[in-house]
Amino acid sequence: MSRAAARFEGTYGKPGERLTGMSIRHGANPARCNINQWLPESGRELSVMIIETSRFGGIEVDDQRFLNFPRGLLGFPNDREYALIQTGENSAFYWMQAVHRPELAFVVCDPRLFVTDYRVTIKSEDLTQIGLADTGGSQVFVIVNKVDDMLTGNLQGPLVLNIATRIGKQLILSDKRFSTRHPLMRLGGEQQQVISKTA
Repeated sequence: MSRAAARFEGTYGKPGERLTGMSIRHGANPARCNINQWLPESGRELSVMIIETSRFGGIEVDDQRFLNFPRGLLGFPNDREYALIQTGENSAFYWMQAVHRPELAFVVCDPRLFVTDYRVTIKSEDLTQIGLADTGGSQVFVIVNKVDDMLTGNLQGPLVLNIATRIGKQLILSDKRFSTRHPLMRLGGEQQQVISKTA
């Protein structure tokens, strides 16, 4: 499931500002999140919607960043629509903000940036539910938690998304090599202070 690298070059403006385009910078790192198909071509005006968040206030979100989980997430079956929000220009982490609940948001990342041997076996019925015939058009994220000075990822409950339609499903894996609090990285100093304010 090798992917070309993609990094968001733009950031969200202040509420009320209109976005006019974002560019994608491609690289060679296969572990980078491949969401370049989610964004419109440079130069096309983006259709945006303002959503309320408890962390950032009202923010504009491009319609290509909305994710739909028809069955919700574990513990949140009624929260099905989320927006993927960039946390920083060079960050590997994103906020997955619930569209209709300002207080509900998860930090997510592509786990292969931290656990290179992480692979998700996706059953054909799970692929069918998100509109795919194979894994070629999918992207995997995991929910991240901060435990003391460590960022951990729920590698037993990955989020699998259809890149083209942005429809996703949370899977439950039985692979005991990974846990719901698998260590991803240790925080230190200034970086820990910044994440403590947001995570």
